[in-house]
Amino acid sequence: MPQIGPQAAGRQGGVIIHNASLNPLQVAATREKSFTMSDGYPAVKVHDNTIITPRGPALLIRGVGNMVITDNQLTSQGALPLAASNEANASEATAPSAYMGAVFILNLGVADELIGQFAGFAKMAATATRASETAETPLSVRPVRGDLRGVTLDGAVLFSNNQVLFNLMRAEKELAATSVSIFSLDDVGFHNNQLEVVIPQSDRVLADALVVGLRVRAAGNVFKETFGRVFASLMSAGFVNSTSFNQGNHCILAYASNAAYLQDVGNIALLCRLGHEFERYRTAPEARGNTNEARAARAYNAMMKRADEARIELAKSIKAGQEARLTALRLERTAVAEAVERNALELGALDAELHASEALRTSLTAALASE
Repeated sequence: MPQIGPQAAGRQGGVIIHNASLNPLQVAATREKSFTMSDGYPAVKVHDNTIITPRGPALLIRGVGNMVITDNQLTSQGALPLAASNEANASEATAPSAYMGAVFILNLGVADELIGQFAGFAKMAATATRASETAETPLSVRPVRGDLRGVTLDGAVLFSNNQVLFNLMRAEKELAATSVSIFSLDDVGFHNNQLEVVIPQSDRVLADALVVGLRVRAAGNVFKETFGRVFASLMSAGFVNSTSFNQGNHCILAYASNAAYLQDVGNIALLCRLGHEFERYRTAPEARGNTNEARAARAYNAMMKRADEARIELAKSIKAGQEARLTALRLERTAVAEAVERNALELGALDAELHASEALRTSLTAALASE
């Protein structure tokens, strides 16, 4: 059991996967051009598990490639504790550990047909709209540049049929922005999950779930939280977003790049107090205010900014790993080429000896025949 009070040394959590990846395939499209694609295996597959951790995330995944998380029971019995120096920033959710709830997933895989639409999670959050009316003329999607098409790997995330419990009942001060956080540059499917957050009177959580992707589909989920201690049951944001038929104790907020790309229907919220002031502060991060709506909006924007920072950190880490792999592959190729060259020289010498022996045999045969 991790110690209470000051944060215990070392990483804490259940299943923690950093730099998950897959083996890319290089496929020749023409004699001059090739493209990169997945080999068909998911980067991560987590299913039919029961994961219970005394503190920290029950599941943390960072990487690139398709990820499948289904039919699990995931429980975190406490967030990572805040250091005293960070308590002043608690309402801003700026502490590095603040966003670590029960589940955190960050996927760098990109839907290459939409790669030109992504300018960062923070910018997408600030410019998104909540209006769900269907526009008469849908936005036209800019075509992908030829030099970008086919050079990316998928990053689809499927998070379905899971039960997630986030329990913040410890005595010391705890902070988590969300129970479940999922960020992807591709499609996110978030379906038929049962999420619960238990919070004492001293703590508060931004949202039960925060789901962000270029494409988002969130449907059929149930969110249960201690009344009045959570700003929103679900916050979803995407270039294209379908958030429908969810049930929550608190607000269900869906955002998209344009009303034409947003479906927000059939959702039921028992208690929703976030209104126009939240929207005002969400779209103006520099604004100051002490209301719950203002604090929630700043926490939301801080989460998006932190996701962008984590995205860059992860990209650098994966790039460093790929550079090390390239170095190893080049060394291996050089060794194989040298071995082939040595074998070719040995084969040439043997061929020369063989030819000489055959010539000598022919000469001796002719000499014997003349006797």
